[in-house]
Amino acid sequence: GQWFYRLKQIDLDGTVHFTDGVQVDVLTGVAENPVPKEFSLDQNFPNPFNPSTRIEYAVPNESHVRLEVFNVIGQLVATLVNEVRPAGYYAASFNATSFSSGLYFYRMTAGKTSFLKKMVLVK
Repeated sequence: GQWFYRLKQIDLDGTVHFTDGVQVDVLTGVAENPVPKEFSLDQNFPNPFNPSTRIEYAVPNESHVRLEVFNVIGQLVATLVNEVRPAGYYAASFNATSFSSGLYFYRMTAGKTSFLKKMVLVK
């Protein structure tokens, strides 16, 4: 519906005045999250991390998504995501409790798109 507000002023002598009505937009409290326009892979947070971190990414259309973690010599140490995802924004957690300190790389591959970023584990 439409909502209107107006102010009521009461002077010291008891006279009452009202302002003209002002129409306001009503917020539902539900935030819209639009569909992303392109693939993206954000920097993990926190970075450096100990022992876990969060990696956010966006998928503009339904795609098979792989999110993998590699050590500094290129060995695959974890696969965080390996499935078809509909368009939207996502986050994956990486728990490195059993890994040693050092530099790691994470790669997202979706369709013909690939991103590679680095992260640092400090214990």
